Amino acid sequence: MIAKKNAKTEARSANSAAALVDYILDAKGLGAKVLFSWATNCADPSDIALCAQEMTATQALNQRTERSKTYHLIVSLAPGERLDEGQLRQVEEHFCKALGLAEHQRICAVHSDTQNLHMHLAISKVHPVTLNCIEPYRDYRKLQAACRELEAEFGLKPGIHRDGRGDGQDHDPGKGSEVHRHITSFQTWLKQQVREGILALTASGGGWQVLQDYLGEFDVEIRERGAGFVFAHRHQKLFVKASAVDRSLSRRGIEAAFGVFEPVKSEILAKTSYRSAPLSASKEGEALYLAYTAEREAQQAQRAGAWLTIKGTRTEQLAEIRQRYAQRRLEVKLDRVIRKGRKHLVYKALAVQMKAEVQACITVPMRASAAVPGSAPKVSGWRDWLHARAQSGDETALGLLRRRAKVPQEASIGILTGEHKSDSLYSGLPRTVSRDGAVEYRTSNGSFIDYGPRIVVKSSDLDLVKVALTVAQAKFGASLQIESGLDLFAAAGLVKEYEKSLAASPLQKERGRGPER
Repeated sequence: MIAKKNAKTEARSANSAAALVDYILDAKGLGAKVLFSWATNCADPSDIALCAQEMTATQALNQRTERSKTYHLIVSLAPGERLDEGQLRQVEEHFCKALGLAEHQRICAVHSDTQNLHMHLAISKVHPVTLNCIEPYRDYRKLQAACRELEAEFGLKPGIHRDGRGDGQDHDPGKGSEVHRHITSFQTWLKQQVREGILALTASGGGWQVLQDYLGEFDVEIRERGAGFVFAHRHQKLFVKASAVDRSLSRRGIEAAFGVFEPVKSEILAKTSYRSAPLSASKEGEALYLAYTAEREAQQAQRAGAWLTIKGTRTEQLAEIRQRYAQRRLEVKLDRVIRKGRKHLVYKALAVQMKAEVQACITVPMRASAAVPGSAPKVSGWRDWLHARAQSGDETALGLLRRRAKVPQEASIGILTGEHKSDSLYSGLPRTVSRDGAVEYRTSNGSFIDYGPRIVVKSSDLDLVKVALTVAQAKFGASLQIESGLDLFAAAGLVKEYEKSLAASPLQKERGRGPER
C-alpha cells in the first residue's frame, strides 16, 4: 500500500474544494474511472455535488489562512489487490484519524482505471465547527505508519515507505516520468549513455577539463550544487544528482579522482543529446511518438493563436474604453455649466463607470477563452495519448502501454497463457482498455481480461469460457496453454474440441492431470 499527498492539486484548488472534487469524480469522463464514491461529515452524504458546495461554503468562512484549504490524499494498493467498499471506508477513516482530520468534511472516490486500485480523498482542512484550518504536521510520517498498520490488518503486500522500511526494493527517483508518462527520464538516459565513460575516467583520472570535455560530447556538464554535484543539460533545465547516476559519484568519490572542483567549461560540440523518447526503442514506437509530438505541436500552435486573438481583441477594447472616458473627462473640464466645485463628483462617477466597463471587458474575453480548450484541446501526456489510441484499436499503442506494466497475480477461475509475437485486439466483443494495457472483454454473461501474456477468466459461465477460449486461440495459436482451471475448460468437451483444432501442438494439460473424458 502506498499513501501520499498531492501538493500540485492542492495548489490549484487553494480556496475551493469544487475543482478537486470534479477531478476525483472524473467529471470530464462522466465518472468512467470511478468504482465507488461517498461523502463524510456532510449534511446530505447521498448528494455528492451538494456536499462539494457545502465544503466550499465552509472553507469560505475562514478568511484568515492563506494556505490551501483542501488536502488531497491518494491511497494505492498493489497490482491485483482488491478491497470491498466496506473495507475501503475503513481505510479512509483510518488515514483521516491518523492525520487528525477525522471530524472534517471529505469526499472519497475509488478509481479502477489501472491495475492498481486506488482512492482519492478531498479533505477540507477547515473544521466545520471551529473553522480553524488544520495543517497536518509531518503528515508523511503519519501516512507511512498508517500504511503499515493497514497492511497488517488486511494482509496487504508491504509497500516502500519514506522512512526506509518496506520490501527492500531499490528507489530510483528518476523513474517518475517513466512510470507515469512512459518516457525515458534524463537520469535513465545518463545511466545508459554516460555512466560507463565517467566511471572509466574516474579510474584513469585526467583532471576536470577532461571530464567536462567528455560530458560535452553528450551536451551535459557537471556543476556544483549545495554540498555535492549534479549533471546538468547545457540547453535544457534538466538536473540529476551525480550520486543518483552511480553511487560512487559522490562528491568525495569525484574529487578523489579529479581533485578539488574547478569550474571549467568545455567547448566540445555535442555529438548526441538527451531528448524525450518513449521507453520502447522499436521503430513502431518511435513512429508513434513522432506522430504524438507532431499532434502536440500543432495543437499548441492552434491554442497559442486562439489566445493571441483573444488578447488582441481585449487590448483594442481596453484602449477604446480609456480613450472614450478621457474624452468625456475633457468635455467635463471644458463645460462651463457645471460648477467647478461639483466637477470632482462627476470625475469620480466617470471613474466608477470606466472601472465597471474595464472589468466587463476583461471578464468577457476570459469567458470566451474557456472555449479555447474545446476548439483547440490541450494535448494530453504521452501515456494518456497512447491510452486513447489503444481504446480506439491501435495495437502498437497497446503494446507500448504493456511494455512496462506488471501482470497482477490475482484470484481467478481459469488462466490461459501462450506465446504472442504482437499485441492484438479481438474485434468481435465490446472492450475497455486500462492505462496499463489490460483489455477487459465484456459479454452478456460476464467478462474476462487479456493482460498480454495471459488471459484471466473470473466466471465459470460456460458460454463466457467458450468465448475466452476463442479469443485465446486467435491470440496464442498453437502455443496456447491452460495454466489453471483445466476442469472448467474441460467441461462440455471444450478441451477436446480445441485439441482437434490445435492438432499440431495439443493444449498443455495441468501438471499430473489430464482433461476429463
